[in-house]
Amino acid sequence: MPLITSKPSPHEAARETVYVPVDRHTLAKRRWRRRAEDGTDLAVDLEQPCRHGELVLVRDQRAYRVRQGPEQLIRIPLPDEREDAARLGWFLGNQHLPVEVVAGHLQVAFDKRLHERLSALGVRPEVVEAVFNPDPHSAVPHHHH
Repeated sequence: MPLITSKPSPHEAARETVYVPVDRHTLAKRRWRRRAEDGTDLAVDLEQPCRHGELVLVRDQRAYRVRQGPEQLIRIPLPDEREDAARLGWFLGNQHLPVEVVAGHLQVAFDKRLHERLSALGVRPEVVEAVFNPDPHSAVPHHHH
């Protein structure tokens, strides 16, 4: 089993791409083990966590890339009015949730109660299946009120 302690150059030559399926929670860790789609077992021990799509190993003309699985998310459209956007930001900030900022909307992990609360606030949340890549700074430890 290869032990991966550093990421290869993204320009290393390979004829074939092999994906390593990993969930978001595992990707947040520096150390983990997974089986690639070709059956190769990999052990990862990096200084920084990986992200979806990153190259983690080139071996035997194969490029091993991380493939994060999709999950259920709440997609929240950004309000047109600044005041409404500020209220939405305040509301989500008080939830202490990881948030992904994408053109025209925000995404957070699905939570039924959060979806209901957003709807009650007049926001039109949409439930989608997608890869969730929140800003790493949105998941820092928070203070307690």
